[in-house]
Amino acid sequence: MVRSNTYNQIYKFVQDLFGYSDLSSGNGDSGLIEAERAARQVLKVGEAIELSPRNSSVRRLQHKIAERYHLFSKSVGEEPFRRVVIYPRILEENRHE
Repeated sequence: MVRSNTYNQIYKFVQDLFGYSDLSSGNGDSGLIEAERAARQVLKVGEAIELSPRNSSVRRLQHKIAERYHLFSKSVGEEPFRRVVIYPRILEENRHE
């Protein structure tokens, strides 16, 4: 089920629909690569990016990647669909005003 129009959710839905192997099925390396790419994209375009659902240990590392890029991140959703959203630092700073 696609909950919103995010690229990652649509990508996963299409993978599941056509029976392609799911890169997010527990492979921690793909989760870290996804977070690295997303962090760079957030810095480039200044918009939040929602990552694919991951287990808690991968999400913890994804948060560390966001922190390394000086970005704000937050876990959202319910298990087993819990995922990380990476935000530009500007959004995080505005929340405290």
